[in-house]
Amino acid sequence: MKGYQFPYAEAPLLQRETGTGSCMNLFSPLLFSVSLLFAALPSSVFANSKSLPEVIFFGGAGATDAQMKEWEEAAKKAPKGKSYIFRGQGYPVGADSSAKSAVQKGEAQLKALADEINAHPEKRYILAGHSSGSALSNRLAGLIKDTRKIKLVALDGFAPSNELQEKLSTDCWYAVNPETKLLSRNADSIIAKCKTKKAYEERGCATAMCLHMSLVRKRNGRGLNLDWLTEEPPLSSEARGNPEKRGAVR
Repeated sequence: MKGYQFPYAEAPLLQRETGTGSCMNLFSPLLFSVSLLFAALPSSVFANSKSLPEVIFFGGAGATDAQMKEWEEAAKKAPKGKSYIFRGQGYPVGADSSAKSAVQKGEAQLKALADEINAHPEKRYILAGHSSGSALSNRLAGLIKDTRKIKLVALDGFAPSNELQEKLSTDCWYAVNPETKLLSRNADSIIAKCKTKKAYEERGCATAMCLHMSLVRKRNGRGLNLDWLTEEPPLSSEARGNPEKRGAVR
């Protein structure tokens, strides 16, 4: 999946869409300094409640740690910001847009996250990846011991393996313009390989790349797209020990 700069943040953006979906980001020095400050803080600083599920979101190829911290801050201010703990993850430095490269370069990052998740059986997690970032969320899901505590979301990216789709709750999203029937750039793969696929409708896009990016940020200044956080989160530790409560979770 070809790498490019994503409009992940709510920060002011100077965007130029082309047939290949390239765009340009313009960040002020002050915003960049604030991003570095947030990057230096531990994730525990942002947790507003231990009972809330954590969303670990992987940006696509080229997404920087600073951009993902901006996404993280914007997500907290969104309508769903009080229902989840958001943690943005930058794309591994030096990795290209292939799944193999992303996983190889991100091995240490993924192992650290897996160790943390496995060490906290009481917590619930949604692992999400956009575009090439879904290779990272897929790999991380495969490293988790108790798959009942996680949900996996692919946003117009690499579909989870059949094994992962059998073991845990997964959602695969693509975007479509309902008027022109145009599909996002990876929709065909999502439709063919995913058992649970969902369509996000965006009428303002005229290119497949525009639809691809609409799964991250809505068009016309409408803010971040978190519509993929639609269903109940994974099982809580209490529900995992009580079979009567498991029926509410797919």
